[in-house]
Amino acid sequence: MTNEFSNSKKSGNKWNYNNLLPHLTLNYIIFKIGEEGFQNLLNDIFRKKVGIEYDTALVTTNQSRHESNYGKGTTTSTFLTTRYDYLRVARAMLEDWQNDTCEGKYLKSLYERKVKKNKDYRDKKHAFNNTKSYGGFFHLEPSGMKKRHIFVMDGYGGQTLIIDFDKGRIVTTLAVHRNFNWMKIAHSVIKKGK
Repeated sequence: MTNEFSNSKKSGNKWNYNNLLPHLTLNYIIFKIGEEGFQNLLNDIFRKKVGIEYDTALVTTNQSRHESNYGKGTTTSTFLTTRYDYLRVARAMLEDWQNDTCEGKYLKSLYERKVKKNKDYRDKKHAFNNTKSYGGFFHLEPSGMKKRHIFVMDGYGGQTLIIDFDKGRIVTTLAVHRNFNWMKIAHSVIKKGK
C-alpha cells in the first residue's frame, strides 16, 4: 500500500468498484479469531440465523500466499452456496430490514450512505450497469425505481439477486451467460410485480 499511495492526496468521494477493504477486513477477522472461531461465526450466522441447508464456501486465492497465513491463500469475499441458500440469505436480509434488527439497521445505513457511481455505463440492460449508486457490495437505485429501497447483487454470467425491501419481493436470475433479457425477466418484475 505504501507504493500505491505514496505522494497521493484524496480527491474526494468517488465510486470505484474494488474488493480491497472487504478482503482486508475479512482476513483480519480470520487472523484475530482464528480459523475455528471464524467457522463458529459462520455457523452462527448461516446455520443458526439464516437456516441454510447446505455447505457454503468463501473462495481463497493462492496469489497472495504469505507465511503469516500458514501457507494458505487469503480469503476473498466470493461466497458460494446453492441457489436455495442464496434465497434463504435474501429472505433473512428482508426480515432483518422489516424487523429493524441490528443487521437491518446496518443494511439501512448502507442505503443511507450510498455513493453515486461516477460512470455512465453504455449498457443499461443488465443489473451491474442499470443502477445509479453503490453501497456495501450492493448496487442501488435501479432505473425507474430511485426512491425505493432495492438492493441488487450481480454475479458471474448474469446471476442476480434483487431484494425490494419496500414491497417485500425477492427476484433472482440464475444463468451462465448474459444473453437473456434481464430487464424483462427481473427488472420489470421488481418494478411492477408482474
